[in-house]
Amino acid sequence: MRQSRRCCPGSFCQPGRQERHEHERIKPLGRAGITPTKDMAWYNALGQGMGETLLTSNEKGAYTLADRGTYLSMKDKLSNLIVVVGGNSIQDNKDKNLLNPYGVLAVDPGKHPGVNFDMATKFVQWITSLDTQKMIGSFGADKFGQPLFLRRF
Repeated sequence: MRQSRRCCPGSFCQPGRQERHEHERIKPLGRAGITPTKDMAWYNALGQGMGETLLTSNEKGAYTLADRGTYLSMKDKLSNLIVVVGGNSIQDNKDKNLLNPYGVLAVDPGKHPGVNFDMATKFVQWITSLDTQKMIGSFGADKFGQPLFLRRF
């Protein structure tokens, strides 16, 4: 979780684009017994991407949940934000609830005619290979001092 150094008590911003990640971003609030709605003055569903949400949180002094990759790539523009939960690196993050895993699968050509199943299978094999996972696990480290993504294995 990122917090602005100029934080207004309790203000929270999120992209608010009604996608899978939105549900994941508000899960910590749910675990605290809070179901945010647009009627709550402290809750700001912006209808923007993560980059714009980070910039808005920085400007308004609000909390937000952000992926580490976007945060690190924009950190120079976010002078008022600090990390309050999740540590300063992937290795420092001990809270498994804050991990944001991605998955890949080939679509069943029997249910979805016209898909290129052979190409999809090759992509799945490539992305899950040890060499590719090593590249993913080191991506960004040279520029940001730490990887932007956590490799699967």
